[in-house]
Amino acid sequence: MKFMPTFFRLFAVVVLALSLSSCEFEEVELGFPSSVTFTKAGGVKSISGDETFNYVDIHNYTTGEQGTIAPTDDALICKQLDWLRVEYDLGFNTELRIIAEPNKTGKTRVLHIEVYSGAEYDTVEVRQNK
Repeated sequence: MKFMPTFFRLFAVVVLALSLSSCEFEEVELGFPSSVTFTKAGGVKSISGDETFNYVDIHNYTTGEQGTIAPTDDALICKQLDWLRVEYDLGFNTELRIIAEPNKTGKTRVLHIEVYSGAEYDTVEVRQNK
């Protein structure tokens, strides 16, 4: 009878370990370009991937800042961080629009867009020339 409590403890540990490991995000290739470059004038570019996505965020890998939801009049989801804005339709889709403000800093700027499809994500480096 001592076998049963030990078995249940072991079973609980295995279930816990599997449930925690299944929550990890994994970077994969979703078909989006690895980088997008804007001139110092800024502008708008549309990119698409091979897989549908359900969430996008902007990251500054140097400072740790993340994008915030930006207001819009359309039925779009918009994320904004500093000089970069990303827009996409609600639901699962494969295309997003990137808007860069003009660069008046005299320095090259870099931010990263992470495109999520469930627990998988793809990263797009956005660079703006000085």
